Amino acid sequence: MKSIFFLFLTFLTSTSIAQATGITLPTGTGLPEPIDPNDPIIPILISFTSWLLTIFLILAVLAFIITGLMYLFSMGDARSQNLENAKQYFKYSIIAVLTVGASYIIIDSIDLLLTGAL
Repeated sequence: MKSIFFLFLTFLTSTSIAQATGITLPTGTGLPEPIDPNDPIIPILISFTSWLLTIFLILAVLAFIITGLMYLFSMGDARSQNLENAKQYFKYSIIAVLTVGASYIIIDSIDLLLTGAL
């Protein structure tokens, strides 16, 4: 998997360097053309992933609030199954919030690296 990503990254870098130095790339080879940054699909994909991550973050925070209420309504009874369920769900909601937050950071970092904005 790492080698495929490295080859893809090398391809993108080499095509942008070749275009910047005035070297023409061969056409009519049957290979796919390099990605055009002005392609209308790119902003659509960026807004879709942003929208999807926002929805998942809202759901994860709602799960965090609901499990807090479950913990509160269990009345702190250590022998209660509701308390154990609330603790377990609370752990899962924290993992969900961290996963969604990390995925947003990873996607944004990859976008910045591939567009050369860094």
